[in-house]
Amino acid sequence: MQQNKRFEKMKASLILAKWQLRPSLHSLALTGLGMLCAIVLTCVAPLLTEVMRLAVLREAIQAQPETPYLSIQIETQRYTNEWTAQELQGLVSKASQGISPFLASTPPTPFLTAISRRASGAPYKLIGTSITEAAPHLTLFEGRLPRQTTRGIEIALHKQTAAQLGLHIGETLLLRFQLIQRENAQPVSSQPIRLTVVGLFTADPNDAFWHNQPLALTPPPQQEEPSYYPLLADRLALEKALFTACGQNTFSAESFSLNWYYRLDPQRITSQNTTQFEHSVTHLPEHVYTTFQSFLNAEEESSYTHLPTRSTAVAAGKLLPTTQTPGLLLLYTLRLQQAIPSTTALLLQLLVLALIFLAITVTMQVEHKAETIALLRSRGASRWQIFIIFGTQNAPLILLTLLLGVPLSFGITDLLIRLGMSQNAPLDAVWTNPLSTFLIPVRWLLITICLLLGTLFFTLYRATSRDMLTVRQTASRPRQKPLWQRLHLDMSAGIVALSGYGMTFSLLHSNVLDPGTYYLIGRPLALIAPYFLVVGCLLLFLRLYPFLLRWGSRLAIRGRGAEHMLALTHIARSPGPFLRMSLLLAVVTALSLFGQIVTASQHHYIEHQAMLATGADFSGTTELHPLLGTSLQQLGQPYREIPGVQAVSLAFKQEFPSQEAGNAQQTDITVFAVDTDTFAQTVQLPDSTSLIQQLRAQRILPERARNTPLPVIINQAFQDRTHLTPGTPFMLKLDSATGLPCIVLAVIPRLPELNDLPGTSTAANGLLTDFHSLAAILARQHNRSLSINHIWLKTDHAPQILQEIRTRLSNGPTRLFPLKDRIAELETLQKDPLYIQVISLLSLGTLVMLLLAFLGNVQAAQQQARSRMTHFALLRALGTAPGQLLRVLLWEQGILYSIGVLLGLVVGLFLAFTTLPYLLPAAINYASFTNISTTKEFFSMLNSGAAISVIIPPEIWLPLLALLGISLLVLLLTVSTIIRASLHTVLRLNAD
Repeated sequence: MQQNKRFEKMKASLILAKWQLRPSLHSLALTGLGMLCAIVLTCVAPLLTEVMRLAVLREAIQAQPETPYLSIQIETQRYTNEWTAQELQGLVSKASQGISPFLASTPPTPFLTAISRRASGAPYKLIGTSITEAAPHLTLFEGRLPRQTTRGIEIALHKQTAAQLGLHIGETLLLRFQLIQRENAQPVSSQPIRLTVVGLFTADPNDAFWHNQPLALTPPPQQEEPSYYPLLADRLALEKALFTACGQNTFSAESFSLNWYYRLDPQRITSQNTTQFEHSVTHLPEHVYTTFQSFLNAEEESSYTHLPTRSTAVAAGKLLPTTQTPGLLLLYTLRLQQAIPSTTALLLQLLVLALIFLAITVTMQVEHKAETIALLRSRGASRWQIFIIFGTQNAPLILLTLLLGVPLSFGITDLLIRLGMSQNAPLDAVWTNPLSTFLIPVRWLLITICLLLGTLFFTLYRATSRDMLTVRQTASRPRQKPLWQRLHLDMSAGIVALSGYGMTFSLLHSNVLDPGTYYLIGRPLALIAPYFLVVGCLLLFLRLYPFLLRWGSRLAIRGRGAEHMLALTHIARSPGPFLRMSLLLAVVTALSLFGQIVTASQHHYIEHQAMLATGADFSGTTELHPLLGTSLQQLGQPYREIPGVQAVSLAFKQEFPSQEAGNAQQTDITVFAVDTDTFAQTVQLPDSTSLIQQLRAQRILPERARNTPLPVIINQAFQDRTHLTPGTPFMLKLDSATGLPCIVLAVIPRLPELNDLPGTSTAANGLLTDFHSLAAILARQHNRSLSINHIWLKTDHAPQILQEIRTRLSNGPTRLFPLKDRIAELETLQKDPLYIQVISLLSLGTLVMLLLAFLGNVQAAQQQARSRMTHFALLRALGTAPGQLLRVLLWEQGILYSIGVLLGLVVGLFLAFTTLPYLLPAAINYASFTNISTTKEFFSMLNSGAAISVIIPPEIWLPLLALLGISLLVLLLTVSTIIRASLHTVLRLNAD
């Protein structure tokens, strides 16, 4: 009997839900669209974060041709036949088993090297590899490549090495290895090995196939002879010769080296196995040591009597740490840790905004049915029946939005990746295993759904506790304060926010944090504190909001006109709905403003970073060019003749010690002696044009150079260390005995091609002066000449012209080394996955929030129009003209949007100015990772980039224009709903 009653109640609830479905269909559709947008944003944000994390790892692995390679290196002082035994090959395979899922399909390339000393001069270094694999990486100049023969070893030489040794095709060499007898440690010579020169070749020394082997290297210009002469031979032929030459009971004075090179395939690294990859690579050295330990110490075991104790096995590669470098994998981890606070802040910001919208829409949906719920409760409906009615309506809606939102989020993520990364886009991270990829945002989806259901049931619980009289009283004039006001959450949040913000501000500006601690602790605190402060201020504003409205309504009553009085009085009576919409508009305005400022500031930041790294479109060091009667114009003419070059500026650049006048403090300083006639037209240096003109105007002529100090412009970092001010003299030391008196003309924030960000401990000191003035003083006072060794070029940016310019600047008489390319540097920084992630998240969030604002305003306007239909019908029945009703609505919408937009502008600007310097990830070219020797240097490099400036874009008014359009559309919908309503129908008695 009781089960039948429960069934009847359930059936009645389902019937009521069906009856309520049609009147609520429009409201449910708008709520569903809002849920869909929120779910898409909830899924896309963590998906894009994970994909870009994978892209950073792949970029780091492919930063240079050599970085994807890992090697197992075995060095021994005895080479015997057992080195080719199957047991050794098995151990190599076992040692590399952990990284095997991430290797390219090509087998590892073994290299065998052996050094043979000569009676005089540098030794020979025999390099043995597979000639078949090496052939595509060589350019044969004369003869042929080596083969396996029964008579000695055939070798090939680089043509410049052969020329230096005086060797030709067909000539032979006899090599002997210095050996040590095992029994008595007496030195002996090995049997002679005959080498026959069969070919001469050229090769690219940067080719990754050679793994930095000095095969194509020639002696540096400053040395008469290299450390050794490389000779290329077939590996198998070299092995046989070594077996024959080196006996079983001897050791070589030099060690033999056998290397297996494994190439990593970045495409095999996915978001699901990133942790496995990091673990396998990190533990590879330990795995190699463990695998080979018993094998290399074989003489202590009876089963391994064929190997010496003087052997080692190590794992090597750019990814692995060494005594000189921390390894690319560790730097990748630190790079992600440095970027985690900014990306997490953006992710949480977007998710919180989406959840706020969902809470507002669910609350509006329940409040729209408040009278219906109260009527059902007064007719005997239980709370569970009310829950079933609304659950029946919302459960299919939530399920439908999940089924549509998850696939849609995959497509939007794919689109953002394709738009942001035209090349090397990790699309396989999205589509290779969609089920595993779905697990990435699933926790955020669960949080969103739980909060959505929690808000729905909490709002329903509150609604079911009120009867019709309470509903009518609450609609006309609420008597109970909100929960957060009764608990004084605004006061608590304000105290916590102000305390936390003050502590964070003092910590960040106290200079007590080293670079590593600053990025791992200081930046997250700097990002969190402003948000707490914003929340506290918003809660305080919400507490004062009703008082401000009542104060405004009193002023309106004393004024003339009824429209503004009616609008303010109605808002002051029931501020809840207007407060929610003002908050929603403030959130949308703040995010739109914040997103545009961040995007513009990020774009300006990376442009400034690329400019500071190069100074001009192209720059580099050239060979010393003394003037010797020629002018700077003549020295720069070969570069001006390159097609596409618009301006050329020559300079002298060198580092000197300096000493402040009257102070014993000494520090190094980089001197730029520039051609002030062409510097300003060529080099892009902010705030430098007028200073360069002053420097040119004070150029020192030869006849005045004997007793005149050199006017210079110093950078801010140099002034911070020495406290020099304009007009202060100091001494620039050319060497231990010669000093050059200088006087400070002005201070400039930064100089090109220097890591001189002011305020950092590693900022470099810089000085800028006129080349002609320095040359005149050196010639007059010290009888020394000044040469040109640096050059800047301003060029056209057409792709074909840029390619020609790069070719000319990389080869021939106009070669610059190292060549710094601003356009290439800018393109690299713009393709940084972390940069793309920030821009994509902000762009998507801004569009979604504008759409949510439109849907929320339309839904709120329609509910307000229906709930106030009797009020407006009564005004019309009393003789109010439609124009007056329109002006009342205009006042209401104007107040609503003015408060929301102004509040959003304040919040957006505050967040931009407080969090932007800590939000944007540092712009880094991943190729520079290989030059970092310590983690401290890595964090110093992050600090030495361009300063992040807040840039207000000119198109910032576009979101405001969009909100204005939304306001007008909502106003038209509201007016049309009110005017079309029939007075007779509206003024009937209520259903209860």
